[in-house]
Amino acid sequence: MKIRVQQNFFALFYAPLYVANRRGHFAEAGIELDLATGLMPIDNARGVADGTLDLLWAGPIRVLRALELDPATPLRYIAEGVRRDPFVIVGRAPRPTFRLAEMAALRFAQVSEVPTPWMCLCRDLRDGGINPDTITRLPDATMAENAARLRRGEVDAIQVFEPFVSELEQSGVGHVWYEAATRGPNAYSGFVGPASLLAQHPELVTRLRRAMNAALRWTRAEPAAAVAAVLAPDFPAVPLDMIQRAVARYQRLNIWADTSLPDPVGLTRLAGMAQSFGLIREIPPASNVFA
Repeated sequence: MKIRVQQNFFALFYAPLYVANRRGHFAEAGIELDLATGLMPIDNARGVADGTLDLLWAGPIRVLRALELDPATPLRYIAEGVRRDPFVIVGRAPRPTFRLAEMAALRFAQVSEVPTPWMCLCRDLRDGGINPDTITRLPDATMAENAARLRRGEVDAIQVFEPFVSELEQSGVGHVWYEAATRGPNAYSGFVGPASLLAQHPELVTRLRRAMNAALRWTRAEPAAAVAAVLAPDFPAVPLDMIQRAVARYQRLNIWADTSLPDPVGLTRLAGMAQSFGLIREIPPASNVFA
């Protein structure tokens, strides 16, 4: 069965997706994965709705937002891969006792490519008694541009994912202040698709979860060097040692799910963040979100 899947970008924290593809777990489950990248999130969702795409590799935030706009949306969260927030706040100077309350006095550059990292951080800030609107934020830029800003001293701290974290650490320019994964389970990334596709192919959910379960077990348990070697072809511009450092960090932070069955605890946390951010008014039951 051939499945057309769209992702927003290639990211090291999506490792189980690439592992499942490279190690043949999808093929073993009877799935031929046609993986593409590059569309904006809203276009991805439209592609699934109009049948241009079969599935998205994205966050359940897409389903939450779709339900807010149309309670009859066909989108469902099918199988989970990333269960904790992979983003990190990196600063120019060491701050081993850093607290989020300190951000009120800093120049900060947030992730702009996708909305979820900043949305989640806003909730962390509010929980710490900080109004996100009081933070001095630089104009939106890409993570690569923000890393360059940090190197030039134009910003005190930035929000990025791997391999930017390891690259900045290794160069001595950046220091890890806050790892968002430490907040706990937070439904983050997996397969999103329409109920119509699942009705047409009822075995698809089982096949996807079987393939992802195998990939998740392997990615979580194998040495970082072995995982990095599998990921390397998908990240030709990233040095192998940087991939290995990134995998080791994400293994330590336990960001990858132990099972592809979507987690209601992580969904509740994400939905609460979306509600406090103003993306949704009410938190839907998990049965409306999960396949």
